[in-house]
Parts: sequence; C-alpha cells; structure tokens
Amino acid sequence: MICQLWDKSPALDLGIPHVDESIFFTWGGRVYFSVNARGDTLEMHVAAKGKNKLYLRQAADQVCQYLFMTYPWCKKVAANVNKRSVKNLCLKCGFVKLIELDDCEVMVRWA
Repeated sequence: MICQLWDKSPALDLGIPHVDESIFFTWGGRVYFSVNARGDTLEMHVAAKGKNKLYLRQAADQVCQYLFMTYPWCKKVAANVNKRSVKNLCLKCGFVKLIELDDCEVMVRWA
C-alpha cells in the first residue's frame, strides 16, 4: 500500500512540510509522507485530512518499516513534533523522545 509519488501535488495540497530534496510517499492515497535524508537518519513528516486521519497510526508504522527495508543505511526515522496529539501518535508507533529543542521535541524510531 505504500507507493512513492512522482506527482507530489496531492501531498503539497495538504500543506505537508518538505524541502526541495524531499521524497514523497502515500499510504493508499489516504496518508502522505515527505521524507528527506540527514546523515544516517530519515526525517519524516506526515499529512492526512478528515477521516483519513483515522489511518495515521497504521500508515506511520508501515511506512517506517518500509523505509528501514528500502534504505538499509538508515539507522533511525525522526520527527520534529510540536503537538501533543502527534507526540502520542509517535509513541504509539514505537518512537521515543530523543531531545527537546525550543518549542518542539525530536522523536525517533530506531531501525
């Protein structure tokens, strides 16, 4: 169900954070991810709208597994979190708090 997007416009329409080098993925066209490499880490952002938010936990868990299998050099997936609901989602998907920076927390899931 996880596919890399060549047309990133559906993800961009949701306002997903990204940089020019980001790679975009979708989980069944319901949940979108932008991913970019920073050393041995993949930084990930997620976006979903309306009822598709119900799939966030399952999608985030599966995309992490997919990233670790697809990019064997990747040691961890990181997320910069500034909302309590997103932090709770990360915790339910196997992420742990790495560090607190200014107004956000960096959550990581190790390979």
